Amino acid sequence: MTPNLRVPLKTLLISLPCLAIGLSFLVFSLIPSVYEWHAMRHWNPVPATVTHAELKVSHSDDSTTFLATATYTYSVNGRNYTHSRVGINDSYDNLGSWQEDKGAILQEHRDNSDLIIVYVNPNNPQDSVIYPELRLSVFAFKLAFAVIFTGIGIGFIVSAIRKNTWRTSNPYAPDAPWRANKGWQNPITSNAKSSLIGTWVFALIGCAVSFALAINTVPPALAQGNYGTLFVLIFVLIGLLSLYWAIKKTMLWRHFGPTPLWLEPYPGAIGGHIGGTIKCDRPLNASTAHITLECILHYQSGSGRDRQSKQSIVWQTQGSAPVVAQNTTGHPQSHIAFYFNVPNQLPASEPRSQHYHCWKITLKLSDNKATLSRQFTIPAFHGTERSQLNITNTADNAQTRDTQEQTLESLLNIQQISGGIALAHKAGRDLKTNALLLIIGLVFWGVGIGIGFTDDTPIFMVMILSLLGGALSLCGFYKLLNSYHVKIGHAGLYTERYILGLKTRQRFYASHTIKHLAIKSTGHSTIGNHHTEHFVITAVLNNGKTVNVAESLNGQSIAEYALENISLLSGYPKL
Repeated sequence: MTPNLRVPLKTLLISLPCLAIGLSFLVFSLIPSVYEWHAMRHWNPVPATVTHAELKVSHSDDSTTFLATATYTYSVNGRNYTHSRVGINDSYDNLGSWQEDKGAILQEHRDNSDLIIVYVNPNNPQDSVIYPELRLSVFAFKLAFAVIFTGIGIGFIVSAIRKNTWRTSNPYAPDAPWRANKGWQNPITSNAKSSLIGTWVFALIGCAVSFALAINTVPPALAQGNYGTLFVLIFVLIGLLSLYWAIKKTMLWRHFGPTPLWLEPYPGAIGGHIGGTIKCDRPLNASTAHITLECILHYQSGSGRDRQSKQSIVWQTQGSAPVVAQNTTGHPQSHIAFYFNVPNQLPASEPRSQHYHCWKITLKLSDNKATLSRQFTIPAFHGTERSQLNITNTADNAQTRDTQEQTLESLLNIQQISGGIALAHKAGRDLKTNALLLIIGLVFWGVGIGIGFTDDTPIFMVMILSLLGGALSLCGFYKLLNSYHVKIGHAGLYTERYILGLKTRQRFYASHTIKHLAIKSTGHSTIGNHHTEHFVITAVLNNGKTVNVAESLNGQSIAEYALENISLLSGYPKL
């Protein structure tokens, strides 16, 4: 199969100028500046006299920039020289107060006829400089431009190549479309490597932009007593956290290596089985792995500037598969085999477009303190093929049932009582998701309060950020700190809600008012490439209203298992 490396003209018209700008900053400014700074560290200090000094000012429509200039004379080996280089960079700027400060100092030396120290190139005494320092603010500013524009240019080109590379005139494509896409060839590779590259790009751009912003704004503001700009350090923290995450993902990649997925059957059969074997070229210190199979719809909503790329879960199932150690190639390996029954009414895999369906398999397991998390985009088409693996359906095997029972036990703490059951939802449910919501809220609130101390920030921005951050923070606090207790049985349904141990609400619904129990989706969340659909189990009343019986159920499989158990133990029918 020959890859199609053509890039559309409209993509080149966007990407090449961005790439040229980024590389120009790198080749003609950043690298020469670092080279000169390193060389000047070995230049000889020589006394000199300032004969002329001036701070030049340039005005434009939206900014004023400065350039400190000077002419000075010095003597080397009995020979007099005149030069005018002040610093490494000789262009106008307003990054901090360096130009104004140096201009004032040089004018003072000129007026007082003071001697200054200049640094002379020992190989060429005509070449000299007064301040051989690498200005971090200028360097960070240019580095941010170089990284951003180069990243945009490369990103557009790589995206176009990835989109077009595996579209081919393969004669088998009409009857076997999976053969026209290299990413769908057996074995299937995970997204780990591409995700790692994307994480590094995001981390480098984030660090470059946040450090440039902090260096250019914080020191001058602090010098003027404006402490409100310290909120900029939040973006520096975000940049450092993204860098830490990139380093951690790199270490995990080196630890686990590639984990190819061999589909069996190939391709996955909608109306039959979807399954296979994931292989890891090292022993895994885990007994089971969590496997998720899902069909996802990618689509765009809105138009123009309001257009957004969105995704929703069409269907999802989960299960636990055993991790089996093998030593057939002379060194220990680990294999994870699984398969799921798939309903035949679901859509098949489709090529990338503005509206398409894709099928994904997600693997997650804990190997001591390291977490192996991989995702595979697979071909799935309508068929009746069944897996030849000598295992049971992953959604119903013993490992999955054990995992579901442990999850329900820790989440709902179901206890049989006289005439029914009691469920106790403890505080701190969905800790990672709700803690992230709280952190995001606090960040928005902090930024809103921080910019409120600055002089030029519009009040509506302060209000929007502060109110949004406050609302998200309160929502996060509530979700983390509330507990929910339920008793359901022959007498009816009794619920109590607590916050920090204080009862805030209690309700009772007689048994004759309860129609049945049902599963209700409350939305889904996406962290990275991992999608989680959230459910509650509700009691549907005769008047059409619903009351939550079980909350914080992540995934349809665990929700269906919980519904089955609660219905059986409480005596109420399920929908």
